[in-house]
Amino acid sequence: GSNVGFHKINIQTKKFAKNKKLSKSIVRNLYATKPDEIWITTYNKGFFLYNATTKVTTKFPLDKNKYLLSSHCIVEDAKGFFWIPTNKGLFQVSKQNLLQYAKKKTTSVYYHYYDQSDGFNTNEFNGGCQPCGLLLKNNFITFPSMNGNVLFNSLNVVPKLPSSTIFFEQVKVDDKVTAIVNNNITINQGFERLMIYIHSPYYGNVNNSNIEVKFDGPITQKWRNLKDNYISFTTLPPGTYTLTARKLTGFNSHYKYQKLKITVPKLFYQTYLFYFLLFSLLVLIILYAIKRRTQYIKKNNVLLQNKIAEQTYQLKSTVETLKKTTSSLQSEIENHKKLIGAITHDIKSPLRFLAITGKHLYKNRNDINAIKDDIENVYSSSNQLYNFVDNLMEYSKASDYENHSEPYKIFDLIEEKIKIFLNIASSKKTSIYNSVNKDEICTINRQLLSIIIHNLLDNAIKNTTSGKITFSLMKNSDEIIIIVEDTGRGMNNDLVKFYNNREFLQIKNQKNIGMGIQMVSELLDIIKGEMKIESNLNLGTKIIILFKN
Repeated sequence: GSNVGFHKINIQTKKFAKNKKLSKSIVRNLYATKPDEIWITTYNKGFFLYNATTKVTTKFPLDKNKYLLSSHCIVEDAKGFFWIPTNKGLFQVSKQNLLQYAKKKTTSVYYHYYDQSDGFNTNEFNGGCQPCGLLLKNNFITFPSMNGNVLFNSLNVVPKLPSSTIFFEQVKVDDKVTAIVNNNITINQGFERLMIYIHSPYYGNVNNSNIEVKFDGPITQKWRNLKDNYISFTTLPPGTYTLTARKLTGFNSHYKYQKLKITVPKLFYQTYLFYFLLFSLLVLIILYAIKRRTQYIKKNNVLLQNKIAEQTYQLKSTVETLKKTTSSLQSEIENHKKLIGAITHDIKSPLRFLAITGKHLYKNRNDINAIKDDIENVYSSSNQLYNFVDNLMEYSKASDYENHSEPYKIFDLIEEKIKIFLNIASSKKTSIYNSVNKDEICTINRQLLSIIIHNLLDNAIKNTTSGKITFSLMKNSDEIIIIVEDTGRGMNNDLVKFYNNREFLQIKNQKNIGMGIQMVSELLDIIKGEMKIESNLNLGTKIIILFKN
């Protein structure tokens, strides 16, 4: 034992194992009778039993004042009792009782307490010495205290045990005494304070007579120590209660019990008879009301049926017309919203290019060659604007398209779009490559796929400077995959995850949602396509468009 716990040490191998239950305990003393009975006393956690055979550590319950937290040592006498000195007195306990507790054959332990009233000069025994107690050959036991040695013959000590009966002595309701008849009392509701006094005659040390009480009924309280010889209540709901008192009567840890039955009668309006009468009255009222209401409804139904029959046909016709009108208006409003957003998104780039070209044309108005190039750029940008507007008009009618069209070559479609953006790409020193097989035939709706490629190429050029954009296509028996890859500025992981989650289309008025990406996703829904984005910041973006073949 040490100031950091209890250890098992192999002297030969010099290895030791620490007991987890006593890891933070200051061990005062060890008392080992045999391998399965090693008793351990501690300074701060009471005392324990360690069984070296089963490797089970048992912690014993404390006395009600918790004096046994500081247990100095154990001295066993010839009668089979343990004597345990503490900083606040001396305890006597049956070894057999402790072993029964360790084997879980009992749930309680009786400790008999001795203090200065039994002849000590002080209650504080000395636990910081070895030995802290001795059993002499003449059966005397001696313990060092902070004021002299305590010496007594263990065979002659006859403890006064608290074996007397428990009495419910008195009951007070609002300071008025209520009679107890055969351990039964009746208390009317509305009291402010109920006090029940419990006593058990005992002429020994008061710390040895420990009465516990338990309360059962509509309100329940578990076992707790009785203080000041009474228990009190400020209110009790109606019902029948049982107050049980018990105490340990000696070293065999047997309890002596006493019970008091407490009845709190219900008021009339709390009884089942009152509830039954109230329920019956309520049922009669409801039945009468239902009868009167039924008569009134029957009378009015006769009048209403004729009016309903006259108006039903007209209402049906009006409802159908309104449904068609509402659906048409909703569709038109959604298309207008899309068209306005798309115009704002797509017309920005060519207008900006036109403005730059016009500025360059103005500055170089005397340079014939520059004027020729600028006029060609103006023509290209104007043509691009025309294509944008044409795409937007098709997009506004996109919901009316079928998924398929006449066969065409994807290479040619991509080439058309590259020519539209060639000047803008050149101005940003960006090259566009079409790596699609020239003979690859496709029947995906050409107009809608054209809008999709248009927007993807536009976004790629906006985000790529001094780089390249590549179109490629893969095809197998199940899928057609179109890939648009650029070496532009790319996107961060959060934005990629956001775009790859198709639910972003349901989010309105979000600044981080690109109009082009949203338009592409909506068109892919129409022609049963899927989109996946792979991107890294400053390394580029790869957009994969997949169609079931």
